[in-house]
Amino acid sequence: MQYHEDSIDIRQTYMNILNLHGFASAGNNGAAEVLRQTFPEAVIESPDLPVSPREALRVAGSALNSMLNTHGTCIVGSSFGGLYAAILGAFHPVKTVLINPSFWPHETLADRVGTVENLRTGEAFEWTREHVAQAMLVAGLPRPLAANRALVFLGGQDDVIRLPETRSELRHCRVIEDETQGHRFDLSPHADTLREFLLN
Repeated sequence: MQYHEDSIDIRQTYMNILNLHGFASAGNNGAAEVLRQTFPEAVIESPDLPVSPREALRVAGSALNSMLNTHGTCIVGSSFGGLYAAILGAFHPVKTVLINPSFWPHETLADRVGTVENLRTGEAFEWTREHVAQAMLVAGLPRPLAANRALVFLGGQDDVIRLPETRSELRHCRVIEDETQGHRFDLSPHADTLREFLLN
């Protein structure tokens, strides 16, 4: 899609983006950087989510609700943030982009209980058994994504999420599997695909 920055109104495009980061990450994650480069005309919200899964989903939902009053909103979620994005995207008329979504975090993060270092900030935080229990409850929430409003990126070498089960759950959606990438997925090689999906 061709556009001209001097004639575009960002409030009249599908360009209000909520970016949700994953476990032990922050709002300035890699996806946020690529989104800002790919969509310089966009209004991008990328909050630092609380450690508590219950609180993180509440914060993400509140951020989304505040953006729904504007024209055109979409959600991008990575890893644990992909789970939040799938839940919210299933019940709102928004386009949803999932990047290596972690749909079973209570299993994949069960052995991380204790002190964890945030990979973006370097700060330490506590991941507790209560957080694991909350993750299980959040993972059990329905997430019936509409196929025409979802785009999924999977790293073929991802050894963190349950890749076969994730493929199966999202088989009705458009899935792009990049065999060269692992869990820390670099969106930049797929920027054109991302832009085409969100603008059309």
